[in-house]
Amino acid sequence: MRVTQRGLSALSLILGAMVAVAVAGCSEQEQSGKPLHAPATFDPSLPGWVACSRLILEGDVIRVSSAEARGQMVTELAVDEWIKPASGPNVAVIETPDIAAEGVYEWWEPGTHLFLQVDVDPAALPNWQFRDRTIKKIKRAVPASRTVECPYGPA
Repeated sequence: MRVTQRGLSALSLILGAMVAVAVAGCSEQEQSGKPLHAPATFDPSLPGWVACSRLILEGDVIRVSSAEARGQMVTELAVDEWIKPASGPNVAVIETPDIAAEGVYEWWEPGTHLFLQVDVDPAALPNWQFRDRTIKKIKRAVPASRTVECPYGPA
């Protein structure tokens, strides 16, 4: 393949534009790595994430159904382990935004094993796609999370 001077100039222009866009995107963050729009108390660490979790638990799906409120779903989970809070009922009934509402995800089938995190933000979808290594890190972060205040809601 032969590269002409004209082609090289065009390629240089494209690469220069890509670098400029990347640099502009990075300038929206402070040196600490915090987004500029985040509250002063924003904590991007794993303990900060745990602090902003309303629930973290592990268990098997019993049933998923529509909630009374539009765009919400109810998951019944046979709980194997409560992570946050440290304890709760053997069967948890959890209302969250509907993961299937936008057609990206499907409801969990009965019997599906979940490690489930529900944010304190009532509009946030629950998180359930974790690797074993991440689950261990989350569990280890719980004690440190007790000293972190969630900047956008009660934990």
